[in-house]
Amino acid sequence: MPQAFSQFEASPNSAAAHQGPLNVGATAVTLLSLLSGGALHAETRFVEITVETDDIRLTVNGTNPTATLGRAVLADSSRLLSRAEADAAKLIRITTDAKIQVTQYTN
Repeated sequence: MPQAFSQFEASPNSAAAHQGPLNVGATAVTLLSLLSGGALHAETRFVEITVETDDIRLTVNGTNPTATLGRAVLADSSRLLSRAEADAAKLIRITTDAKIQVTQYTN
């Protein structure tokens, strides 16, 4: 049975700039398309998405999210993604445009 982790300990990727606020609007977009350079740093292993305003939906399997399809990530909360999930992640707002922050971790 998979185990949930209760505490995440990792080092921020000092070679990857913290990015945000980034706008998530009414059209589904890839996480990578929101980042300057359009890619994660080569040494990034995990990504934290923090939603500042409004709520978003997130998919990590190539499916386009909609206002009702995908994992809901609520304003004032975060979601931790593996590198593979972050590379495939697509986001959309639920009601009004949302602002997110993106932090990359190396381990």
